[in-house]
Amino acid sequence: MFLVKYSIESKITFDLVEVNTGNTENGFLEIVSNAVNLGSINIVTKGAYDLRMTIKTRMNKMKELFQFFKK
Repeated sequence: MFLVKYSIESKITFDLVEVNTGNTENGFLEIVSNAVNLGSINIVTKGAYDLRMTIKTRMNKMKELFQFFKK
């Protein structure tokens, strides 16, 4: 799950936090985290998959660059 860490003048920082599923009732699913209090933060719900893939792609490109310069 991605959490909005802070937002200043259109620059947004995200944290990736591991969560567990809890109870289900009436079509709702409880999300539980030992790392953070989920009641006091903004959670990314729309576009989370796209955000994850963008971050993953950028990390892979950075790894390739580091490998290139290590040679």
